[in-house]
Amino acid sequence: MIRGMEGMRPAVWIQRLLVLGVALLPLPVHADTLADRLLQSRLAEGYVTALLLTEGENVRLGFLNFDPNSILPVDDDLLGNDVAVAERDRLAYFSVPTRWRLPRSDALNTVSVGVRASVMEEREEVFLAEPSALRRDDVTTRHMVASTDLLWRHHLSSRWKVDSAVAAHYIHQRNSTDFNSEESLAVAPLFNGRSTNFSSRAWMLSPRVALRYWGGPQQSRLEYFSVLTYMNGRAIGPDLPAHDAAPEAWHWSNGVEKKFQVYRGSVPQTVMTRFARVDVGADLREPVGTNYYYELGIGWYSAVPETVPFVDNAGLVLNFNYGSNFRGGTLGFLLNVE
Repeated sequence: MIRGMEGMRPAVWIQRLLVLGVALLPLPVHADTLADRLLQSRLAEGYVTALLLTEGENVRLGFLNFDPNSILPVDDDLLGNDVAVAERDRLAYFSVPTRWRLPRSDALNTVSVGVRASVMEEREEVFLAEPSALRRDDVTTRHMVASTDLLWRHHLSSRWKVDSAVAAHYIHQRNSTDFNSEESLAVAPLFNGRSTNFSSRAWMLSPRVALRYWGGPQQSRLEYFSVLTYMNGRAIGPDLPAHDAAPEAWHWSNGVEKKFQVYRGSVPQTVMTRFARVDVGADLREPVGTNYYYELGIGWYSAVPETVPFVDNAGLVLNFNYGSNFRGGTLGFLLNVE
């Protein structure tokens, strides 16, 4: 349900590429090798981070970011700070999911197909050349994701469920950079099409297994969950060796979720709380900045009239992320909560 993250820092690795490239220009063979590996790594991190932020059965589009320390009686840098708020404000992500249950499902086995369209975008104003330049450069990195998955849920009992799923993703990343100073314009021809103003594509597969315990009625159930997801993929038709990324990562979420139905009328309304620990590895380790983090969310959603296509419910969520590079609080939207 709830994941709050500000995203990556594309300008940081672009600046590193610029410095590396200029320093190694007299040695073209070694320059290509080192710069290519650095860009391949950053592209891979971008692909898996886009999936982590946008996956799920509901939208997580934060329209208000804040430092929880400013409203709670605490002072913990792992919970948030002004820098984390600024990072969140540079990122926007949007995801529209929907799911269909297949007719072959029965009392013990449920099979469903899901599709999702997602976008993650980061805008930043930075100095790509000299910090003394009169104007900052504009950098926009956008990931557009199309996903589909097949989910099989086996009911071990009335309370215990086991999920097995595999998802396929197509990801198109586009970097748009405007060089706005004489200093950055001087180096722009060296990097345009390679580390700036370029596009890249990749496919990824992400198998997932989960163990769930459901207690209580469906409308106000208590759920314990353990969900392990692995992601692996490859660049599609890279035009340069630097764009031949091979993303690989995993994340493991363990936690508890409780729902409270607060209105049972013609338009049911539900409040939900969720707490989880998320462990990450491989290409997610650098963007997240740690091996694990915690998240706490409180949400409210309401059923939507059947006349609205592809939308079962919609609402709001308040999320807190603790212990990662993406710490802080976010108020966002919920859509199609399962």
